[in-house]
Amino acid sequence: GPLASYGSRPWEGDFHELKTDIVVFPTSDPNNRLVVCKRGGWPTWSGDSTIFFHRQTDDGWWSIFRVQFPENPLEFSEFPVLPLRITPPGLHCFSPALF
Repeated sequence: GPLASYGSRPWEGDFHELKTDIVVFPTSDPNNRLVVCKRGGWPTWSGDSTIFFHRQTDDGWWSIFRVQFPENPLEFSEFPVLPLRITPPGLHCFSPALF
């Protein structure tokens, strides 16, 4: 599943906006981790190749973002993927579960 990871950095006590990357890995080889999105926040899956997450944008609004990638991410070399902002400016949205 998706995992919010600080990598080798320790947790800094942040809980509003996590400074984490979203990583995926095969359950058969959890050490084979792949960063699919930088600054990913709290992730949630939708299907096998789509992840939604929320984070605060540069314009100050909390927004939902989507990252899509091939079903076998280990065969894809275009990481990290740039996320697509789903919610428009002017609307705060905190939970990817809304989608």
